[in-house]
Amino acid sequence: MLWVSMGLLLGLATGLAVHVGLESRHSDESGFGLEELKLRATASHGSKTFAMATGAADENGEAVLMLDYLTGDLTCFVLNPRSAKFNAMFRTNIWKELPPEKGKEASYVMCTGSWSPLKGGANGARPADCVVYVADCNTGYFVAYSFPWQGGANANVGPPLNGAMVTLDFGKARDLKLRQ
Repeated sequence: MLWVSMGLLLGLATGLAVHVGLESRHSDESGFGLEELKLRATASHGSKTFAMATGAADENGEAVLMLDYLTGDLTCFVLNPRSAKFNAMFRTNIWKELPPEKGKEASYVMCTGSWSPLKGGANGARPADCVVYVADCNTGYFVAYSFPWQGGANANVGPPLNGAMVTLDFGKARDLKLRQ
């Protein structure tokens, strides 16, 4: 019984010390002293002939990227935070870098990642806050793409923006040939 009582007292004292420490560090409206934590989530999913992924254009804009395996078209749509409508579209064809192999069914995987590019692009546009990775499951080659984004300028309500996706880099993840 003595050990249980001591454990209970020690636990209460630790909890109180943590609470007092957080309160003295900084306090917000909630009274818990915890800073706001913003989460950014991305998602991706694919089927036999189509893949879809989401990513952040910037801190306010959400992008959805779609890859059609049958045509090689990679298309990005960005939702306008003011109008809740798609106001930007960027495209490329992945077959320039990842052509399908003759006699094999095209098979790709796609996902997005977040990044903070350090250098800007042309005309004051810098790459968006997300990068999309596409890999050819047959060859092991992969490519990273992004799109030019000007944040506030692109968020204005007006005519839709159209542009090209930008190829950032490419590589090969598989060094062996698969037999069938």
